[in-house]
Amino acid sequence: MNNLFYISNRMHRVMICFILCMILLVLSCDEDNQENNEPVQDPRILWTYPIEDSHSCSPAIDNDNTIYISSGTGLLAIHPDGSLKWECILGTNVDTPVIGEDGTIYAQDYMCNLFAIGADGVKKWEFIIEIPFHIGFKTPAIGPDGTIYVVGDSLYAINPDGSKQWAYINNNGNYKPGIVATYSTPTVASDSTIFIALPGEWGFELVALHPDGTVKWISFVQECSFVCGSITIDSEGTLYFPGETGGGEENYFYAYHPDGSLKWIHTITGSRPIRASASIGEDGTIYIGTKASDAKEAEFMALDPADGSVNWTFTAVCTHGVPDDIYISAAVGADGIIYFGAENSFFYALDSEGTVVWTVDFEPVNGGQPGSSSPAIGQDGTIYVTVFGEGALLFALQSTSMGLANSPWPKYRQNNKNTGRGIF
Repeated sequence: MNNLFYISNRMHRVMICFILCMILLVLSCDEDNQENNEPVQDPRILWTYPIEDSHSCSPAIDNDNTIYISSGTGLLAIHPDGSLKWECILGTNVDTPVIGEDGTIYAQDYMCNLFAIGADGVKKWEFIIEIPFHIGFKTPAIGPDGTIYVVGDSLYAINPDGSKQWAYINNNGNYKPGIVATYSTPTVASDSTIFIALPGEWGFELVALHPDGTVKWISFVQECSFVCGSITIDSEGTLYFPGETGGGEENYFYAYHPDGSLKWIHTITGSRPIRASASIGEDGTIYIGTKASDAKEAEFMALDPADGSVNWTFTAVCTHGVPDDIYISAAVGADGIIYFGAENSFFYALDSEGTVVWTVDFEPVNGGQPGSSSPAIGQDGTIYVTVFGEGALLFALQSTSMGLANSPWPKYRQNNKNTGRGIF
């Protein structure tokens, strides 16, 4: 009995010593990391995958959970565990991919040329537009019948086989072959109406087209000289989009009725234009972020859809000594959490009242910032977003949101396939 008691005490002392040693080892490793300036990875980061170039590409997620993202020379397909599925070399840098009903992936390069890639990673065809200079990246939209709508020197409707269906040219005398029609991207309603903001004779025009390319209506956009973000559609068919005044103190966010009449205008002061596109919560709240200026920091806003009044604002604090913008369109999760990033290197999760739930700082990982990449949310709660810094990375982040919110427009381009098509 005494022997058993002695052995037990000895084992107990050995275990205590072992635990103390392990604690000292962990503390020692932590001190070594701090001394060597090695970053401690945020536990929300599940994995990262290196991508070659740093631009505004946002990920797309297919039905089988494959993630598609641009590389510096083409398109990457990534498994949900972060391993490479395939790479399609296109010889050019493409923007946000869009997934068709048959699994074909569509993407435009910086000269507006459209590429179609099969789900097996093999290029199907290429539609040449060839704008002769870099005018910013574009994202196609896909209609209910599979027609692909793209912007170049006009608005094109492309058949799924790569042949041209029609091209719309604004009849204001401003059209010049080879010159970009707009910096915005097309949006398609559930009834197949195509919406696009185009430069008119006296400013920008909101244009609605029938599926055959004929004009449904055209409305003049008040006090607007530039439109960058794409159009968002709510459950009543209201159209939301930002407009800029070309460096003025005031910039605007617009709401138009489905017939093209103005519903309201929200004014943003402090020389802070909006370059992102709006997202919509389940209760209809409009979420949008602004750029920053020397006078005022960037803000993320929740607007009332009835009149454009502000429900709340969240300030993205500047961390780099220069204005840190919010270029990202937010994604709203199934549990109502709102996700977006800013140039201050932080990725934010806010609740519906504008309170911070959590943040991830990308600065320690690769010195990066989310830039203009909008997040996608998988059904398992994984958030995918690209971050650019000392080497661009695709990040997979853990969240409590099991997919997107059941709202008319919960993220950039409406859904995880980025089709830019409304559901109402």
